[in-house]
Amino acid sequence: SLDGPTEVCRGDNITFNAMGTAPANVQQVFEWLVNGQPTDQNGPSFNLTNLQSSATVSVNYTNGPNCGTATASADVQVFDAPEITFVPIPDTVFNGETVTLTAQVLPAIDGLTYQWEGEGIQEPSDGPSVIVRPFIDGEEPEQETFFYSLTVTTPTGCTATATIGVFEFNPTPMIPNVFTPNGDEVNDEFRAFFPGTDI
Repeated sequence: SLDGPTEVCRGDNITFNAMGTAPANVQQVFEWLVNGQPTDQNGPSFNLTNLQSSATVSVNYTNGPNCGTATASADVQVFDAPEITFVPIPDTVFNGETVTLTAQVLPAIDGLTYQWEGEGIQEPSDGPSVIVRPFIDGEEPEQETFFYSLTVTTPTGCTATATIGVFEFNPTPMIPNVFTPNGDEVNDEFRAFFPGTDI
C-alpha cells in the first residue's frame, strides 16, 4: 500500500511511505518513480522536495526472487497560495481615528479564511476588510507606525501572509501667548493649533 498526501501547496516537501508484505528476512526492493521517471530513492519512504507542479508518484515493489512486482501510484495535485494586496490608505491617520484596511485576494475563490492581527482591531475581523483604531497612549511619541498582518488560507490549506503599516500622528497642541487681531492673517485669532498640521 502507498500512503502520502494528494493535495499540497506549491513548494511543499512531501513524503510517501510504502508498506511491504514480505516475511521477515526476505529482501524487499522499492523502486520509486515520478511521472514515470525513475528516481535514486529505493527505501520504503520517498521524499520529494519543493514540489512545483502536479505529479504522479509510483512505487514498484518486489520481495524475494519469485514473487513478482506490485505497483501502486498516487496523483498529487499542487495548489497555489493566495496573493494578497492592500487597497491604498491615507498616508497619515490622527491619533484615535479609525481606518478601514481592505485586502484584495487572488484567486477570488469561495472558502477563504481571513485572520487579522494587530493593535486596535475592531470586530468583526474575519473578512477581507477590517476597521482598526490604533492609539498612541500619552503625549509621547508624537508619531508611530502600527503594523497589521493578514493571513489568508485556502480550502486546500495553502496560506499567505501580508503586512500593512498605518502611520499614526499624535501632534502636541500649541497655545500662543499673544495674538494680533489686525487683519493681516497672522495670529489674528487666539486659538490652539497643532504644528505640522492644518488644524
